[in-house]
Amino acid sequence: MRKVKVNCISILMVLALFACSPQNGGLARNPVAETIAAMDMEATLIAHELIETQLAGLTNACPNEIETPYGLIRPDCSVTVAERLIYDTEQIKVTIKSLYFDTSSAPALLFWVENNTYGGLNLRAVDLQINGFMMKGAFNARIPAQSQGLVALWVASDALAAAGVETIQYFEFNLAIDESQNWSQSITTERIRINTNAAPGGVLALNRRDIQLLDREGIRVYLNRYENPTHYTGAQFLIMVENNTDIDIELTALDLKINDHECESSYETHVLAGLKSVEELSLPEDQLATNNIERVETLVFRLQVMRKDTRTLIFNTDLIELVFEQP
Repeated sequence: MRKVKVNCISILMVLALFACSPQNGGLARNPVAETIAAMDMEATLIAHELIETQLAGLTNACPNEIETPYGLIRPDCSVTVAERLIYDTEQIKVTIKSLYFDTSSAPALLFWVENNTYGGLNLRAVDLQINGFMMKGAFNARIPAQSQGLVALWVASDALAAAGVETIQYFEFNLAIDESQNWSQSITTERIRINTNAAPGGVLALNRRDIQLLDREGIRVYLNRYENPTHYTGAQFLIMVENNTDIDIELTALDLKINDHECESSYETHVLAGLKSVEELSLPEDQLATNNIERVETLVFRLQVMRKDTRTLIFNTDLIELVFEQP
């Protein structure tokens, strides 16, 4: 009887081992791993569908020309950018998706952002440059916590027109990612360069140089004047700076006089080494009205040039005096 019981136990053990062993040379199944993989696949498909839905909602159209205070700009809408992952952590992923054009504004870079944190995010393009010109760009949306979506980096068509940029060859910037609730956390990447498919040897910008104000120690400054009947002085003034040095600089306009009347100047710009900038010399509307100035006949000011990092003085110019012919 005992021998029969032992044999039965042995048979049961063999059957149990057979049931637990891989069948037909296959691998043992892991239900937990399979469930996680299926969830990851489902999340990926949902994300792709969401991207396609948001991209489909955009109408990519090319304006023949855009009218700006600085003349017409004819954007080259044939240029494109390749999709590229530019920031990748477990919590945050940022991908360049495409270059977008519409019928009324300048191009925009489209980004797909995955925010797996518990706080909303804001993006900033720090020290943005396009074709060697410093530009101001702004993202159009924040990314809520635990979400993903499409955001656009817009650049004003006026800024591109002022610089004379029609065919974009590249963007370059530091990407700043800020926690949007109290700005307590911020990440800034190294410089990111996004090349388009434009011919590398093409024209970076139209010639917008007019009156040369300065050529000293590798820094050149020009003033451009544009007639604008809708402007409160009938004209607008742009200052173009070429920084051909190996240091980042800041420029400020001081001791401004308009038609012999002292006025406050708000002109201030910074230019990274080897780059250019174009900024408007804004004239104080209230002070012009107080002094009954309707047309700018003379401009007098000097420029202060400083290092951007230490704000130490490089040089001050002598007074620059400009006289404009009246129409």
